Amino acid sequence: MYKSTWYEIYDYLSEGLYRFYDKHQENSGKELFDLCKNHPLFVELNPWIRKFNHEWNRHSIDPIHVFASFNYNKINSYKRAELINFYFDILRVDVSPLGEYDVDFDGIPSPRIDKIVVARTLEAQNQIWNFFVTFYSAKKNKEQYDFISQSNIFKIIKQWYGVAIPSLTIFLFWIDSDNFLPLDNNTKNYLASKGYSITENEYDYI
Repeated sequence: MYKSTWYEIYDYLSEGLYRFYDKHQENSGKELFDLCKNHPLFVELNPWIRKFNHEWNRHSIDPIHVFASFNYNKINSYKRAELINFYFDILRVDVSPLGEYDVDFDGIPSPRIDKIVVARTLEAQNQIWNFFVTFYSAKKNKEQYDFISQSNIFKIIKQWYGVAIPSLTIFLFWIDSDNFLPLDNNTKNYLASKGYSITENEYDYI
């Protein structure tokens, strides 16, 4: 039986988010939040959204929240597929619904997301949306990623509460695994065990 690769599925989702932003622009985070906040499966798997709504007065989410919502280490394949199906539905992605065994999810970084899914400021969320759209556009059009180093992204993320260099590189890997590696400790230790040196200069990573 044929299984889709996770990176094929994640590309469909990225395309859906890209088109969603094209339609809603700076309101994308709020529109997406409104679609997610009362969905039973989303709330079950991501109870942090209740705090956004009731405690932190934050009524918006960004693409890092989206990808983290189904990539944490305790989610099983069935619920991951169901949540991706939910996103496909609300983002109007024309893909057949996924079953539990339809996708090979091996090799995906699944970090602890308690810090990644915090309530960032609207300014930070808008920056993340803009970064995502520029990044995915470059991938889609097979362009160079020079804008990443030119944008001083590794300084900018200091303003993105909950996002650090490891989580940013995981996000890049989720979207374009052909060109980026996650720099989480597990991956770095694995690469070191195979004799690969890991740069200490963030911009050398690009």
